Amino acid sequence: MSWRSVLGWWLVAGALVLVLVVWERVDPADGTAARAGRRPVFTEASAGRAGLPGMPSLPAGDPVELTIRRAGQAVLRFTRDETGRWRQVEPVEHPVEAFSIERTLRLVRGLEARDVIAASPEQAGGAAAAAATTEPSEAALLGLDPPRAEVEVRWPDAAEPAIRLLMGRRGIGGRAYARVADDPERRMLVVDAELHDRAVVMDPREWRDRTIFGEVSLDTAAAISIEVGTLRTVMGREDRPWRLSEPYATRVNPLLLEELANRLTAARVNGFVIDRPEDPARFGLAPRAEAEIRVRVAEPGQPVRETRLRIGATAGAGTNDRYGIVDDRSVLVRVPGALVQSIARVPAMWADPTASGVQPLDVGRVRLLRQDPAVELVLERAGEAWTLAVGDGDEAPGETRSIPAAGPGRLLELLSEVRAPSVRPGRLTPAESTTVVLEDFGGRPLHAVRVARGASADGGGDWIMDAGDGLLRLYPAGIDPPLDAAALTAGGAAGSGSAG
Repeated sequence: MSWRSVLGWWLVAGALVLVLVVWERVDPADGTAARAGRRPVFTEASAGRAGLPGMPSLPAGDPVELTIRRAGQAVLRFTRDETGRWRQVEPVEHPVEAFSIERTLRLVRGLEARDVIAASPEQAGGAAAAAATTEPSEAALLGLDPPRAEVEVRWPDAAEPAIRLLMGRRGIGGRAYARVADDPERRMLVVDAELHDRAVVMDPREWRDRTIFGEVSLDTAAAISIEVGTLRTVMGREDRPWRLSEPYATRVNPLLLEELANRLTAARVNGFVIDRPEDPARFGLAPRAEAEIRVRVAEPGQPVRETRLRIGATAGAGTNDRYGIVDDRSVLVRVPGALVQSIARVPAMWADPTASGVQPLDVGRVRLLRQDPAVELVLERAGEAWTLAVGDGDEAPGETRSIPAAGPGRLLELLSEVRAPSVRPGRLTPAESTTVVLEDFGGRPLHAVRVARGASADGGGDWIMDAGDGLLRLYPAGIDPPLDAAALTAGGAAGSGSAG
């Protein structure tokens, strides 16, 4: 085929498109172009808007129910509660994004007709008259008989919907066809296609709220429980600070807690797989999920709410996502792998890696106790300096002497600020360790930490601190906490591991 022939066919095709666009702008009933432009379909007194003659008038206020019936599909129904929140109630219960519902309602209420196509005499006469002819009707040609979808909107205190809209096929140039079900003249409307795309084409699952835990932060979360296999971790707060309660009663690692809170805030499902899965075991969710996280949120002035996420098997090859179910929504979703990784930790990792949560400036006196040989050192803060007294553990310590602040400062820094690279379950006994008791300025105990050097082939080894919570914090050998009089007096540069 020559280039002239190709060019000729392109010109013919362009002419046909032009004719179709012009036809879309023409009223086929009388062959005249629509001159009125856009016209509101529904009368809305509250907005000062008059609609087409014979069309319904909309009630004042906001709708409370939206129903969409698509040919061959389950009914979609959304309702608004007394708080103004929208929720999908059919075919499954699920929260929805307010924007998606409100946008659809605005398109329905503000529907405008670009053109009005009068019904043929047979169609205007009703179903019986239309059945008398064998020719396809205009409504059938435009996808309105039967309709591609039906949209109903109901207002409060009304048994019947105020709007019943039939959606037809999509045209060209961003147009679609619709008809008001209660229109006595059975007029067909040429409208913008955005409502058609939402009511007929768009996957309704895209309207669902993808957030997993809703609005949550460290200020509003009250408790978090995590189960990974048989391991269970529970943390919470009365007011401040956060603490672990299971399996250890101790402080929470603030860095991991902040990371987890950020993950919970940003948590979104990566997709909706199926509704009402018939075999949860196939997805690793029965008889017991592979992991589970519960988040309880207590916002001021709001009822306490709890969200449970069950996590199952990997959602296919080449992905870190997992199958999951939020609460009892009966909707199988894809859970982001990043969220799963943030909770898949052994319980000991959630513990604060510092040995003591006591602030150094709150400490007025430090006692170091050793059983074998029996030794007691007493450090007391004296302004910006410290004093040291040495005893044998049976009698009161002897005469005090001033020492530089560097040694006690170094010891308090190691206990309260230096993070252990590793934390594991375990305990130290008094016989194998030095017990460091931190007291306030009135002599009241604040915390006690046992410190010992771990065994190794060269006689050195890592340092171990036991904060009395069932966990051991492991530090590298080089930290050398000052635990004897010589090291404390010298400024904490070295320590022998005994309190003598």
